[in-house]
Amino acid sequence: MNEEEVITTVIAQFVGGGQTITLTSRDTDGDGPNAPTITVSGNFATATTYTGSVQFLNELENPAEDISVEVAEEDLEHQVFIKFLTV
Repeated sequence: MNEEEVITTVIAQFVGGGQTITLTSRDTDGDGPNAPTITVSGNFATATTYTGSVQFLNELENPAEDISVEVAEEDLEHQVFIKFLTV
């Protein structure tokens, strides 16, 4: 059995159409009562193809631990869903 990773921060970055959009979900109290802080750096352009990447951090460690490689190695245990809403 693998030790459970602590993921406090997920950073998804999308590049396309001459721009980079960064979406960040940061939950620095882990399983605590506070909701995560979610930020988006800009708006996606219509009819544009983007290439994306995702980074996973444990910011309860100092310095922050990048656990992206561990998550990728355990790909069957982790799923990432991205939902785009149109306004």
